[in-house]
Amino acid sequence: MMHALSRNPGTRSLALGYCFSKCGEFAFEAAFAVAIVSMTEADLLLIGIAYFFRYLPSMVFSPLGGWLADNVDKKRTLFAVEAAKGLLALAFFTLFSLSSPVLPVLVGLAMVMTALECIYVPAFRAYFPDLVEKDQLASVNSGIQVIEDAASIIGPLVFSACVLLLSREATFLFFAACLVLSAMSIATLAPARQGVRQVFDGRAIVRDAARSVSQLRGSNAPLFAVIGCTTLCAMFATSVIRFILPASVLEHFASEAAVGYVFSLLAAGTVLGGRAVYTLQSAHNRTIGSALLGAVRRTVFCCSRGTAIQQLAVPADVVPGRLHGCICRYRYRDQHPVFVERA
Repeated sequence: MMHALSRNPGTRSLALGYCFSKCGEFAFEAAFAVAIVSMTEADLLLIGIAYFFRYLPSMVFSPLGGWLADNVDKKRTLFAVEAAKGLLALAFFTLFSLSSPVLPVLVGLAMVMTALECIYVPAFRAYFPDLVEKDQLASVNSGIQVIEDAASIIGPLVFSACVLLLSREATFLFFAACLVLSAMSIATLAPARQGVRQVFDGRAIVRDAARSVSQLRGSNAPLFAVIGCTTLCAMFATSVIRFILPASVLEHFASEAAVGYVFSLLAAGTVLGGRAVYTLQSAHNRTIGSALLGAVRRTVFCCSRGTAIQQLAVPADVVPGRLHGCICRYRYRDQHPVFVERA
């Protein structure tokens, strides 16, 4: 995996910049979550509204990011986005250091951050086909995922260290420093190949996306079902991880640093779970997988003193089990074409 990223200077620069950027981003996410919970006094409705508006720009800027990746120099796009995010990180630091931040202003800055991230990701992903052979892309993607997993563990720990040794605001300076290092790595890249430019047409992009979804549903219904189940589970998981969990941790431990520890432990659990899932991917282990996921849910229910987390843990016993079964059926049918599922 990592060997594919180190095979040429271009992939090394991209991977290094991505590592810096993601470490700062995960530290920023922990600091932002604590700030939102503190400013709203753990009002879950206000927190949910704040996060709703924060991610709202992705509906507009994700298609725009894809178009920019295809029609604009990717190196300049990545450099400009990292520079703009660095300025935003400094704006967050100034906002919290010199004044009492207002929730609408904080959410507005976060919306700009989301828009920039939607532009960054397509350009970053589209760079690798210009640098490596097609048969190496899978290994490159795996290496990038390893970097992101490691950053998801390191970033929240850095936030906790900033809270304990300096202040919460120092996390935004750390984020800005990481973005500067990322921009420096991007600056060493060779210009990417440019294809034929196309005029931006928002309606055409929406139509193409709808057509692709329709084709996927018709040609590979099991995969479409897996994606749908994953999206449903993500709705529950995001609500828990993004704001309900930080609010509960702050309520029970009265420590901002504890939020960073919990985020880091969750990331580590995700990595370990990803390694363990290979033992649960055969149709014969579906019952075992569902039982284990249900046991995890019941453990969370029994150990948590937060009513909100307990209420979300109850339906979570069914949803992951359904998702796991859907994944197993798809993988088994993909590997055994003669397999016919009974109704």
